[in-house]
Amino acid sequence: ECLDRHLLTIVGSNATKFRDVGKFGSEMILVPVQLPADLFCQHCVFQWKYTTGNNWGRDPETNKSGPGLGRENETFMGCADITIVQTRPL
Repeated sequence: ECLDRHLLTIVGSNATKFRDVGKFGSEMILVPVQLPADLFCQHCVFQWKYTTGNNWGRDPETNKSGPGLGRENETFMGCADITIVQTRPL
């Protein structure tokens, strides 16, 4: 629960999930995200989760069905210990 307290949003949106991966094939995908402006810490945990779109499923929150939705897909997760410091205004 505490790890989900500060979700990063995709720059230019309020979205926390990047779903349009099908058009990229095997290319590297860079997703620019925005830290909350008031978030600073000495010992933070940065975590990520990637759910593949290999299987057809149903999203339990939206009730939409399609590839990559629901719990039927592979999920990869990772985390890193990081520090976020305040920068001086330019």
